[in-house]
Amino acid sequence: MNDSSPPSTPPSRRLLQALNVIGPFFGLLLVLGLFSLSPEVRPYLFTGANFKIILIQTVIVALGALGMTMIIVGGGIDLSVGSVVALTSVLGATLLLEGWSPALVVLAGVAAGALIGLVNGSIIAGFGMMPFIVTLGMMGVSLFGTCTMKYNSKTSEFATLRPELAEVHPYQHSDTLQGVLEIIHDFDGILRSLSGMDQ
Repeated sequence: MNDSSPPSTPPSRRLLQALNVIGPFFGLLLVLGLFSLSPEVRPYLFTGANFKIILIQTVIVALGALGMTMIIVGGGIDLSVGSVVALTSVLGATLLLEGWSPALVVLAGVAAGALIGLVNGSIIAGFGMMPFIVTLGMMGVSLFGTCTMKYNSKTSEFATLRPELAEVHPYQHSDTLQGVLEIIHDFDGILRSLSGMDQ
């Protein structure tokens, strides 16, 4: 007499499957517990304002991750995603400072990202090159474009014009955004001096 019942799953495999399901939640609880250890952070950790900040900061990574997921599922890879996000972000900030409407800035950012993706896809599909090589090159081009984008006098006044954007946490100073812009400007100067562009 044949036993047609399916074989039982080994306990070690069941444990592994349970860890795969519970693991991310355990990691999240661990991170929340570590942040809760600080008495300075604890009062602000579970507030609506903090959750809003987390969601706003997660949008950028989530959008990039969605696009990257589709690329990886298709058997490709894109190393230029972070650089393109930086380039379109700087482009959007620059256009806002130039007085463009937010709707046009969003369209310009999407168009710039789509154009870079079109270039990548055309080179990969048209010339049969490896996505790794093409997107690695585009990563360098995007970073170069981000760092060499022209700074104008309005950029240095950004934190003064929009102080509400700098007030993201009670422990941050009002000149945080101005300091970040100065660091970017100094880094741009270093890149220009190394490449000989300032001569």
